[in-house]
Amino acid sequence: MSINLYAYGDVLFEDTYNNSDPDYVYANPSIYDIGNNYKVAVNEEGSQLELIDSSSGLMKSIHVTNDMELIRHIENILENCIKNK
Repeated sequence: MSINLYAYGDVLFEDTYNNSDPDYVYANPSIYDIGNNYKVAVNEEGSQLELIDSSSGLMKSIHVTNDMELIRHIENILENCIKNK
């Protein structure tokens, strides 16, 4: 099942919000649950990564990076952690 994330300011939703245009969209992102109400979303192209805090019930953006080398390393670490569980 593919999911999209729609960003409005520093909050992400799984659907459009109030019929308004989002600031940006993650189409078919890789989403990693890293525990303690945190998630990491990586866009399909691997060119943007977002750290998300969902402890409040909303998916609030904590940090966004476009450093593709850093993204590749983080995604490799996350995939290895998932495989080793």
